[in-house]
Amino acid sequence: MRTVARHAVIFGILVAFLTAPVGVCFAEQSFQSEKETTPGFMVVDIALVRPVGICATILGSLAFVVALPFSAISGDTRYTYEKLIKDPAVYTFNRPVGFF
Repeated sequence: MRTVARHAVIFGILVAFLTAPVGVCFAEQSFQSEKETTPGFMVVDIALVRPVGICATILGSLAFVVALPFSAISGDTRYTYEKLIKDPAVYTFNRPVGFF
């Protein structure tokens, strides 16, 4: 059992180190021109940000299904849908490549 926990921790550390450069890209976005992008931004977008966006859309859909009874009771179904499904999907699929 300890080896499974150890492997999970090592996997989490590796994921953190591999995704850390994405933060630099987001910090750099304030310096990015609105009309053009660089090949570096395009590669980071295609290789890292889009797959993460697809995963966020799928996980948001699953979370929406779980939260649906509670949001229906409180009357926030539309807001929950927008934040968990629509926003990640729009960010992933309706944005030009390389523009953050």
